[in-house]
Amino acid sequence: GEVFDMAALTQAAHAAGAATTGAFVGAAVMVAALLRRDLLRVSDLQKVPSLESVLKMLVPGLPLAACIGAVAAAVLGMSAAAASLGAVALAAHAVVKQVVDFALAAFGTFSTVSQSLVAAALGANDPARARASVKRLATLGCGLGLGAAAAILAAAPRLPLLFTPDAAVGAAAAAVLPVVAALMPLAPAGAALEGALL
Repeated sequence: GEVFDMAALTQAAHAAGAATTGAFVGAAVMVAALLRRDLLRVSDLQKVPSLESVLKMLVPGLPLAACIGAVAAAVLGMSAAAASLGAVALAAHAVVKQVVDFALAAFGTFSTVSQSLVAAALGANDPARARASVKRLATLGCGLGLGAAAAILAAAPRLPLLFTPDAAVGAAAAAVLPVVAALMPLAPAGAALEGALL
């Protein structure tokens, strides 16, 4: 028990370290690119923005912040509920969450592309093109989401085994994966709409 716990803690620490390092490296690359293109000046970072300018950016983002907060609360609530059901349920929850996180990370590109296309169209004073771009992305997203749903359904009995050799955990996770698959068709379309709002 103690050996397993120490091994699990070590793996978690390594994963957290890798994720943190990746985030810092990504941020450094982005800042370097902005500085190289003269889109970011160090002198600008030394200026304290006025409250009025902060509010102009903050207020439109409140609905999205509320959405993110609601999602975070739901994830925490479900994690707590799974933990209360025992070790197998908690482990199955972790497996299912990994599948969902992977899918959402892949579908997150729809948000980025939508932001770019909508910004370009609105910058050119062409709202019709912006609407058409979002509609196209949402349609494409639904199609890819259906493909992801079919793949998850087909792989549901074996997919959890990629994350755990425990048969009980695998069976519990496999039982929930059809619910995840049912939500997949809407996920990329939602990401496209989110990008349009941003």
